[in-house]
Amino acid sequence: MVERVVLVFRMALGGLFRHVCDVGVGLSQRGYKVGVICGDHDLPPYWQNMLDNLISHCELGSVKMPISRGVSPLDLSMLPNVLNYINDHKPHVLHGHGAKGGYIARLAGSVVSGPRPARIYTPHGGSLQIDHKTFEGRFYHMAERILYPLADGLIFESSYALERYKICVTTPKNDHRIIYNGLAEEEFAVMDRTNVPYDFLYMAEFHPRKGYDIFVDALQILLAEGHTFKVLCAGSGVSEADFKARVEAAGLQDSIDFSPPLRASDAFARAKCYVSVSRFESMPYAILEAAACEMPIISTEVGGIPEIFKDGRLGLCKNGDLDALLMNLRGFIVNPDAYVEAARQRRIFVQRHFNMDAMLESIMTMYEDAFERRNAG
Repeated sequence: MVERVVLVFRMALGGLFRHVCDVGVGLSQRGYKVGVICGDHDLPPYWQNMLDNLISHCELGSVKMPISRGVSPLDLSMLPNVLNYINDHKPHVLHGHGAKGGYIARLAGSVVSGPRPARIYTPHGGSLQIDHKTFEGRFYHMAERILYPLADGLIFESSYALERYKICVTTPKNDHRIIYNGLAEEEFAVMDRTNVPYDFLYMAEFHPRKGYDIFVDALQILLAEGHTFKVLCAGSGVSEADFKARVEAAGLQDSIDFSPPLRASDAFARAKCYVSVSRFESMPYAILEAAACEMPIISTEVGGIPEIFKDGRLGLCKNGDLDALLMNLRGFIVNPDAYVEAARQRRIFVQRHFNMDAMLESIMTMYEDAFERRNAG
């Protein structure tokens, strides 16, 4: 019977970390003894508070160490510390999240002495997002193929992620399951947006892969057509200066306000419609959270996002399709009722298929099955 679970990940940021927190805290509340192995990084206050809260639920404690994003000599030098922690706490399950967390969990769980923990891996996009036709993609996908036999189970958060794994790595023959990310019941509270100050919310890392350039192009055309609107852009990132320069060059200064990163619930309460123009995604929490609070959504159909729109495709745009993006932005300004009704239906679908209890039950079942197989005989 599984009682002790250690979660392994590199960086306490973003949707991957939000998922780890949900799993770790949820397991702890259900009586499991939880531990954490993660990177030692300086974090913004919001994410540091989340990490502190997670660790407060870890009866097995935590170990932090330098973990690089790419391949590094540290990848082998960290293993003695990891093995010492595992030997001290003897977890029944090592669950690696993301490419680097998966590497540590699978490798350490394979060479540890004593009781053998089940080795579970959730890619979360990670190396699967790299083009498999490039040298970088071929390198990382080869590494994934080498590590593949060391996993007792694979969890994919979307059908898209499983298909990417098949294309980039292999068709898995071991235990693999699609387990959707889950939201807590309180996240499904419907917000009143009658008097909110903004028409559109863009909340993302300010980076070219998040598509801010095509968003600015679309808004510039809408403004030239005579439409009036207000947009809140909440976030930060390496391309912040370029983003703001594009807004100024397009003459959109009076239509767009910038804000530092906000809590999702705070940002959602300020706008009528959430816009995502990302070029690459896996299964973004922001889309799920917006859907849960019945917020209309306009989004590129990348990654697992179409799986959130199975109730209806209104608001979806092909990646890089300026005309489709314009059609939806214009459509929301002119006829928001259709998007509001689509949001109402989407919330029902998401509440049924993306809830926290179902996610945790499915993960716990996989843990038990994998641990039993690992130690059979």
